[in-house]
Amino acid sequence: MTMRRLLWVAALIVWVLSPGGAAADEPAQAFLEGLRERNYFDIALDYLASAEKNPAIPDSFKETILYEKGTTLVQGAKFQRDSALREQQLDEAQKVLQEFISAKPETCTPRQLAARLAT
Repeated sequence: MTMRRLLWVAALIVWVLSPGGAAADEPAQAFLEGLRERNYFDIALDYLASAEKNPAIPDSFKETILYEKGTTLVQGAKFQRDSALREQQLDEAQKVLQEFISAKPETCTPRQLAARLAT
């Protein structure tokens, strides 16, 4: 187990065991952004995968998981030194973002997408 993954698991355990931790809605967006700010893109992708089945995650966040996954893949690709892996990551991001657009066309105007990508 890598050190990052170990730290993530430890943080998750502390959060779940804290008073009121698992009972309230999880601050999913803030947690995800914190992971990405620290360049923990692999852990952010794991978090997004687990968030789909987590009842503590708000439905409003679950509706954007595909978008967040695509964004995380793009951001992570910036730091990938191996060009083949970077291309693979960007290809996967493109597929995921296309899937998001197909599933939610009403929320994917070019202006909204540009605003999201700028953040």
